[in-house]
Amino acid sequence: MGQDFELKPAICVLNPDDVYNLKEKYPEESYYCLTPYDAIELKKAGVSFPEDTPLKEGLILTRDANRRGYYYRTNETDCRIINERCLALEAILSYLGGKEFRYAETTSFRGNHQVGVNVDANVKVPKVSLGVSNNTDVETDKDLGESEEKIVSAKWEGKYTREGYIRAHKLAEINGLLNDPKIASLFEQRTPSHPNPIETQEYHVNITADLDNNVRVLNELQGKLKNKVDVELKVNVETSRSMNQASTVDFFISFGPIPKEETRNVNTCEDISPIVRRRKKWLWPTIASVVIVTIATILFIVL
Repeated sequence: MGQDFELKPAICVLNPDDVYNLKEKYPEESYYCLTPYDAIELKKAGVSFPEDTPLKEGLILTRDANRRGYYYRTNETDCRIINERCLALEAILSYLGGKEFRYAETTSFRGNHQVGVNVDANVKVPKVSLGVSNNTDVETDKDLGESEEKIVSAKWEGKYTREGYIRAHKLAEINGLLNDPKIASLFEQRTPSHPNPIETQEYHVNITADLDNNVRVLNELQGKLKNKVDVELKVNVETSRSMNQASTVDFFISFGPIPKEETRNVNTCEDISPIVRRRKKWLWPTIASVVIVTIATILFIVL
């Protein structure tokens, strides 16, 4: 994409005069504001915008989970994102060499917005626009109780490949799951070069933390801009879930062994491991600093 900048968690599209006035009188509130021309420039730079929502003045958009674009947030979009994350979790664990998998999702959704996992027995994991296909056959059982707890289980052969690791990482990135420290740790522990790869684990993952934070940001932004701009703000902060009762996933997973041949030539997996990548981000500046100091010392001695 060529994008090398951090996107703001939310943006508000306003006419140039409003943006100018906000910067002059309320600089803090203007941080999230941009003109339609600014939005077009971002789009040219590779930032995605909703195709079905025109960039009109007053429109407030939320940053995607993958931090590469913006969308118009509604309760329905939150439901879709949570549903896709649950499916992605299952696919990710299968690609990482999972054998036995169980998870229970407890959600605070109410009314017609309830979205089921919709995984049928003895079929392939469905494609849900995750960006990567999954060809893993599973045996799945599902139980939807009155408490709105979804219980899903699956069994696989436990095969592990570098290609599967890369696909799992892509799914996690697309669905914003790498931000969860438990998921990031899981990828680290299933890297082929890990001296003691994990065999079984139980996890507790909050899959709505960022979504709830998005609603808070939008609500705060709406309050700050109200009565300060001459246009009606288009924003949706309604949600069917209680903000203090997050949707969580508790899951158990057992893994097959990592084949010996996969422990060789492991650079591909290490390069995309979120923890290793974070280390490398700090490693290069450190190396550069050492080189500069060394050269300066040599020149000082020579002179």
